[in-house]
Amino acid sequence: MLSDAAAVEMQIRDWLVQATAFHKAALLTEAAELYERILAADPGHAAALHLLGALRHVQGRFDEASRLLEAAAAAAPGNASVHHALGAALRGAGRMDEALAAYDQAIALRPDLAEAHNHRAVALQQLGRLEAAIDGYQAAIVLQPNYAEAHNNLGTALRRAKRPDEARVAYRAALTLRPGYADALANLGKLEAEAGERLAAIEAYQRLIDLHGPDVDVLQALGDLLVVLDRDEEALGYYAAALELRPRDVGLLDRLGVALLSLNRRAEALGILHTAVGIDPRHAPAQLHYGIALEKAGQVEEAMAAQRTAIALDPALPLARFSLGVLCLAVGRSDEAHALFADWCRDQPDHPVARHMLAAVSGVDVPDRCSADYIVDTFDAFAKTFDQQLERLEYRAPQLIGRLLQAHARTDDQGLAVVDLGCGTGLCAEAVRAFCGTLVGVDLVSEMLERARRRALYSELVRADLVDFLTGRPAAFDLAVAADSLIYFGDLAPPLAATAVALRDGARFAFSLEAGADGGTDYMLAPSGRYQHTEAYVRSCLAAAGFGLVDWWREPLRTEGGRPVVGHIVLAEKTSR
Repeated sequence: MLSDAAAVEMQIRDWLVQATAFHKAALLTEAAELYERILAADPGHAAALHLLGALRHVQGRFDEASRLLEAAAAAAPGNASVHHALGAALRGAGRMDEALAAYDQAIALRPDLAEAHNHRAVALQQLGRLEAAIDGYQAAIVLQPNYAEAHNNLGTALRRAKRPDEARVAYRAALTLRPGYADALANLGKLEAEAGERLAAIEAYQRLIDLHGPDVDVLQALGDLLVVLDRDEEALGYYAAALELRPRDVGLLDRLGVALLSLNRRAEALGILHTAVGIDPRHAPAQLHYGIALEKAGQVEEAMAAQRTAIALDPALPLARFSLGVLCLAVGRSDEAHALFADWCRDQPDHPVARHMLAAVSGVDVPDRCSADYIVDTFDAFAKTFDQQLERLEYRAPQLIGRLLQAHARTDDQGLAVVDLGCGTGLCAEAVRAFCGTLVGVDLVSEMLERARRRALYSELVRADLVDFLTGRPAAFDLAVAADSLIYFGDLAPPLAATAVALRDGARFAFSLEAGADGGTDYMLAPSGRYQHTEAYVRSCLAAAGFGLVDWWREPLRTEGGRPVVGHIVLAEKTSR
């Protein structure tokens, strides 16, 4: 007959076998009850402490898990797996230094324990110690080359360390080892998106959905990528699919509304954005875009109210301040616009758009040209809808420049080296392509250049300031064009002199400007934020830069507020000196 102690020991063994079976079957409640029964009978039972601690960790009960695993480590100090599990629990509890110490102890006991090296590196990464984390992941991979999780984690550390090419190799290694690995596919998609490799990102995310089913975050990421590629119609489907899974997600509704606006489906956009702000009136971007939709629907007062709400919710939202100020100017409320831009400058004194627009409406501290920061901030925000907005304004400058060049075409005006200054999205390329042997586009705004690239009409696209670019390319071009680029310069002497440097003798320069009042100051910064120049001033600057006049047209460039904006369309020729 068994002694009482032997009977208890046998009972504990039976409970442990049954508990571990429950544990493996993910019957955690049943497993925990048996582990606790064991510990009631034997409070220092190392295996039960270890396994119950691991179970509580899985349940997210990190403090309890840490307490149990600390007791397990005390009961079995030579067990590397216990110290490894303790490190994970302590990391979950936010006790990072203690977690590292536990991982170190596990590695000291078993230097070949790849999982401990990997999880120690995760802790280091959470602490921002990326290089040490990278070393740890690499150590785990040396010990266990087929360790897909370590390759994936290494990729993430490398991505955060701004080493995208190495990160890509690591993610692909993880996917080779474990095809369809969801985390690695998601991380590869994120990496490719960050690297600007949008088609590769779409491929990774689409594969993730194909293999693992729809996921809201992945569907949203796909929609966002397609929007950047101007494939808004396709993006709608992904946003709609995400909303089926999360129908009251205001961020998704906002994205869907913006995509509909980009497609000029204004009534649908207005309805979606109305729903969004109804669900969460405190969502500032949704209020901003609702205001834009209301403005497009002609509901000016309601649009202004929505923009004011957006500003109140997020004073740092620059597009709301800019949109409201411009809307005030459009309806003749210049005093209100002045106050808005003044408030913006007070709140964000270094914001380039705020400073520029306040100068434009006040006439105080007017700069000689728009700052590069102003150009980038303004046109980055509008690059996606730039062509649509200009079409709505009946914008004609590129076509007028093309007609002027055709009217004065010389017999040898073919196969020319042409530079498009401030090329934007490439609207001028079609107008001048008949003259081009090569066509170089120059602009400060990356998003504009990306859209110009899609036209496949440019030999080269360069992100640069016009003056800096031109002075660095002496006698390189036969023709320069600038459709509404010089309107962001007040003082024309620097850009005209730089253009003369870049042109060969006898080369031509065709450009547009907004016309200032005859007899007024040489140039002025209009409330629109663009400069207007008098004819006399432009003629004087051309002569000073060494240009002779070929022709001069005075034509409407666009329509704003129902009125034509009259401009100068000029063709000049560089004279020999």
